[in-house]
Amino acid sequence: MKRREAIKINIDTATKIATEVYEGLQVNFDDAEISHKSLIVLVGQSHSMSDGYELAKELEYITSCSIDTIIVDQLDSIGAYIQEHEKILEAKWIQENNIIPKLKIGQEVELHGGLKEIVNIDTNRGYYKIFKSENSSWLVPFEEVEK
Repeated sequence: MKRREAIKINIDTATKIATEVYEGLQVNFDDAEISHKSLIVLVGQSHSMSDGYELAKELEYITSCSIDTIIVDQLDSIGAYIQEHEKILEAKWIQENNIIPKLKIGQEVELHGGLKEIVNIDTNRGYYKIFKSENSSWLVPFEEVEK
């Protein structure tokens, strides 16, 4: 199984995230069961960069309830929840597949058209931190650097 498949949010995780967000929402839905299920569907279709405004528009369309800026702000947190769950799934995938780095800190690798230096290694999630410029770096999965 590849990394992307391993960290895909499944229905159980989507339900957990949706429930956490739903319980924090400051809104009275006409039909709470439908709105909770709608939120589960939205989370299942979302990703770590999901936008609260877009999610609010979808939820408003599905549930026909009025959405305000407070709800948009609350829905913005879905991306953070998803990102946290993806990190957990990614670390689990790394551990279960016994994935270890083949390269060392200080080693140079070909990346984006030039030689770049590995400045750190995240063995928990399987990323090399590669120097980009004085103030920035790239996080690149082991498998992309080692190919």
